[in-house]
Amino acid sequence: SVYAGTFGAFAEGEVAAVCIGLGYAALDEYERVIFGSKAPYASDGSKRVEHEDWRRTYGVAMAKVDTAAGAVQHAARLYEVYAAESESGEEPFSAERTSRLSYSHFVAQKLVWEAVQSLVQTGGTSQLAGAARLQRYLRDIITANTRTDSLEFGAESLLRSRYSVPQESAEPALP
Repeated sequence: SVYAGTFGAFAEGEVAAVCIGLGYAALDEYERVIFGSKAPYASDGSKRVEHEDWRRTYGVAMAKVDTAAGAVQHAARLYEVYAAESESGEEPFSAERTSRLSYSHFVAQKLVWEAVQSLVQTGGTSQLAGAARLQRYLRDIITANTRTDSLEFGAESLLRSRYSVPQESAEPALP
C-alpha cells in the first residue's frame, strides 16, 4: 500500500533522513572536540567538556536532532496510514496530506540546521579550517536548507490545498 501515496509526501523525507544522520555525525565530532580541547579563557587548562556551556550546547543540539528524527519517523507512519486509506478508497492521499508530510520534513531539516550551527559556533574556529569535519557538516546542512524548494517557498500552498484557494497569478499586471 505504500505505492498508493504521493511522491511529494515522502521525497523530502529522504533528504531529512540524510540530514538527521549528518546531525548525529556532527554531535559525534563535537564530542571529540570538547573532550580533546582546552576551554578558551580557562586558566586551569581544563577541557571544554568540563564547562557547562559546552555540555549545554551538546544537550540542546542532541534534543533538536532527536526531535527531527522523531518527526520524520512520525511522518513515515502517517504516510503508511494515508497510503492505506487511499488504496482502500476510504480517503484520497490529498494535496493537503502531501504538503503536511513534506513540510514536516523541511522542519526536521531546520532543526538539524540549528543544531549543527550551534555546534560550529561553540566548537572553535579551527573547526572551520580546511577539511575539518564540522565545517563539512555545516556546508552540507546549508546546502540542504537553502534550496528554492524549501519550506518558505512552498508552505503557503498548504492552506490553498486545504480550502481550494486559487493560486495567485505570477504574471505582472499590464496597463
